[in-house]
Amino acid sequence: MILNKVTMIKSCKSVFIGFALVFSGNLFAEPYLGIGGALVSFDDRDEAAEPANVILRAGFAINRHFEIGGELGYTVIEDDVFDINYDVDTRFIFVQANIVMDSGTKLYLMLGRSEVTLDSTSGPVDFGGEDSGTGYGIGLQFPGGNNDYGAIDYINYYDSEFDDLFPQAVVDSINFSYVRYFD
Repeated sequence: MILNKVTMIKSCKSVFIGFALVFSGNLFAEPYLGIGGALVSFDDRDEAAEPANVILRAGFAINRHFEIGGELGYTVIEDDVFDINYDVDTRFIFVQANIVMDSGTKLYLMLGRSEVTLDSTSGPVDFGGEDSGTGYGIGLQFPGGNNDYGAIDYINYYDSEFDDLFPQAVVDSINFSYVRYFD
């Protein structure tokens, strides 16, 4: 479990290094940080689990219409299905295209590299796996004040394209988050 958390952090290291470069003044981009919650769904057609995750996001707004970022999702409330506890952690490095409306609201599409780690525990037996592939999402971001936004988005992290974890599995989520841009 600890090794998986280390892997999650390493998978987003380029975003956080870039974030540090922005604060040092070496790039002309607007950095952002976000925190929120996610209602994750794991469905392998035999069983469905819905653990709750906390998500952390960081990235840069290159301009009004283009952003790059990374997201880490950690399970904080496991789901218990037939005496099996499911823990689904996610990682997502993405590019984001924005359609900005007059009110400052953004409709956005996300596309990038996703990784999913599944840990399942039933009594003394622990099983699971890790896999990666293409993730995608759509969302809406609402202004809440100067540089503060609320966001809701749907992300599909895993969809049977990479069959190492489970051949028929789908992992997706509905995310709610607070985002702060720094200029």
